[in-house]
Amino acid sequence: MSFTLAKLFLLFRPMLSIDIGGGFFGLSFFEISAIFLTGIMVLIFLVGRKRVLSKLELLILAFVFWCILISLVYYNDTDFKILFKWILPLLSFVVFKRAFRDRTQFLQAMKWVLVGFSVPVISCFYVIYTGNGLWGVNYLTGIERFSGAYSGPHEMGHNMGIFIMLAAVFVYLSKVTRNIKLSKKFSMYLLFMILLALYCTHKSYVRTVYIGLTVFALSWLFYRSKAFFIGGAAIGVLVVAIYAVEFSTIFHDVSGVYTGEKSIDEAGSGRPFIWKRNWAIYTSKSIDRIFAGVGIGNFQQKHDWDPKDKDKRIWNSHNDWLETLLETGIVGFCLIVSIYIYAYKSVRGLPAKERYIFYALLNAVVVMNFLSNSYVSRFAVAQLFFILLTYMQIPPRNNLGHQSVSIK
Repeated sequence: MSFTLAKLFLLFRPMLSIDIGGGFFGLSFFEISAIFLTGIMVLIFLVGRKRVLSKLELLILAFVFWCILISLVYYNDTDFKILFKWILPLLSFVVFKRAFRDRTQFLQAMKWVLVGFSVPVISCFYVIYTGNGLWGVNYLTGIERFSGAYSGPHEMGHNMGIFIMLAAVFVYLSKVTRNIKLSKKFSMYLLFMILLALYCTHKSYVRTVYIGLTVFALSWLFYRSKAFFIGGAAIGVLVVAIYAVEFSTIFHDVSGVYTGEKSIDEAGSGRPFIWKRNWAIYTSKSIDRIFAGVGIGNFQQKHDWDPKDKDKRIWNSHNDWLETLLETGIVGFCLIVSIYIYAYKSVRGLPAKERYIFYALLNAVVVMNFLSNSYVSRFAVAQLFFILLTYMQIPPRNNLGHQSVSIK
């Protein structure tokens, strides 16, 4: 039962991330879809297998408890919708660890999230290729950024990025384990979807995802073979050299700092300036707010770029590590860092060949969290990320013996 529910969840999770507008009973489409998927999670938890809580799960539950506690204590400074966005992805790890009998069953279920992504990937490609879905044009560079079937380019870029990494992990594990065999049809389907997703990622011009996918690929090559890593890095340098003009345009605010045309505060769409401003506001708070944060979701969505604004309210930091510190305080920050540290430790428990791809995934996510709102505060991709991590704490095989499974 839990296995069937998990497949249903994984099939619908990517589909329900696209923007179709509208809603019912005063709720938006995204809120309704979140309620629907959370209902499936509750059922999985109720009927799933009973397993002893690991240290990683205890840390997750501690972070969830802390977020709920500070939200209730400082309720005037809390956005409770964002609170659920913070805790549900982490709780997905605890729930889905109980959904599968073993890792073979886990990989069987992961097929459905890759199938589910066909809807947003094909939709985004079609919309962009036909000249629609334009989100905006960068005033300084003239770059056209597309949102495809999503509400914005960042949503599309990060969803395409997690799909590419999910597909890579799935294919890699199917090759290094002997219990999953991919048919030629499904392999061709994945290759086709990855190519479309790369096109959509490019058109989103979400630089964080560009860097994340690069870190993912180079990390995997580094762990597999130092020769492959050197070769991959050399190819990357060559590509950047050939398309130097295009890269300098895409990363115009970074290259501008290098040439002296811009200050360091203007790099990364002004991130250093935002970080310094938010840090100054946070450190000026009372000691209880230093430990508990300024409140989950208690930030300005739009920046007025006035450093002397009267209310001294933090801006969206575009940095998940800093945002965790600001919104949940020192305690919350230490807990989320500990969660990632124990995730790395859990990966060490996997067979040597299986570790590589998970180290690469974690490295990419850690970097993206530093550069933008990524796998802590971005709900849908964070949920898929933590579900994927359950692989490392699920039994490798069931007690009834081992049987190869074909994925068609």
